[in-house]
Amino acid sequence: MRTIGVIGTAKNTGKTTTLSFLMKGFHNSGSNLAVTGIGYDGEEVDNITLLPKPRLYFEKDTVIATSEQCLKNSEANYELIAETSVDTPLGKVFIVRITKPGMIVLAGPNRMVALKEIIELIKTKAGCDVLLVDGSLNRMSPMTILDKLVFTTGASRSVNIKKLANEMSLIEKIFSFPLTNYTNIDPNISFFFKVENGKTIIKKLHLDLNNSPAIETQISNDVKALYISSLLSVQDFNDIIKKIKKNIGESKVELIIHSPIMLLLSGDFSLISIMLERMSDAGINLTYLQKPELSAVTINPFYPKLENYHYTPSYVDKEAFESEMVSVLESPVYNIKEGDNQKFFEALTDY
Repeated sequence: MRTIGVIGTAKNTGKTTTLSFLMKGFHNSGSNLAVTGIGYDGEEVDNITLLPKPRLYFEKDTVIATSEQCLKNSEANYELIAETSVDTPLGKVFIVRITKPGMIVLAGPNRMVALKEIIELIKTKAGCDVLLVDGSLNRMSPMTILDKLVFTTGASRSVNIKKLANEMSLIEKIFSFPLTNYTNIDPNISFFFKVENGKTIIKKLHLDLNNSPAIETQISNDVKALYISSLLSVQDFNDIIKKIKKNIGESKVELIIHSPIMLLLSGDFSLISIMLERMSDAGINLTYLQKPELSAVTINPFYPKLENYHYTPSYVDKEAFESEMVSVLESPVYNIKEGDNQKFFEALTDY
């Protein structure tokens, strides 16, 4: 089963429109489609701007994983496929198949282990070909285990199109670092790899960032690689970079982290960019234990503009926006409401 995540960089950047486009495409292609979401994001009206938001409409035979309360309040009919052990503030998550089309709000797993359970149940109980996962920058941690990702960005995040392009360029750079060649790594335990008498020795790394001398005694000049299992802040990464540079000097060292998503969650984009430059200057090669493929970027020129104490729909120049994004990104860029987007759908079905 193919798994595809859609990550919105902010509210109103076109995530729901992108999901709806993909759902329609897979439905029309005859695929057995499943959909779930990370956490909850299902307002009919934006809570801040009071502008209407697009909702997800589920066709007959679509499989969805959502919470009990969302199912009770839906306008669609469905049949139960499986009950999960995943609890949410809106009740337990159920996997159902739509028997009568309609709107349903998604409220799904917010942890990786819970998403794994749902993926496995959808594969074994529903026999689906494709799973689409709805997410956002602040709810994307579990999406590490997916096959492909689409990022949606737009003027609702910033009306400065150069800033938006630079942000997506940084995200693309983060996803460009390779997977590690080291194998048999326990993803829950930090390790360092060193060479002793011509053999690679694997030792547990006691990662107490508040105990600088203890870490420095472990990071010596014969260390070849470190695997950091925990989610770190940009400042934590900078501290580790300093220790590597101090103790290892000019020797190359590989820094392995679990996924690019962990890096994206480490702090502000501008700070991450500076940190990556410091990492490169220190001779550190960044690799990942696991990473989804960044397959495409969709853009939305809409943004809510505040006028006379209320918000009204407004737009940046869509041609200039798309041109700026295309000029700095290697990933394909699509305005999901404009032109022929068949290539976008094909990019996500090319396995």
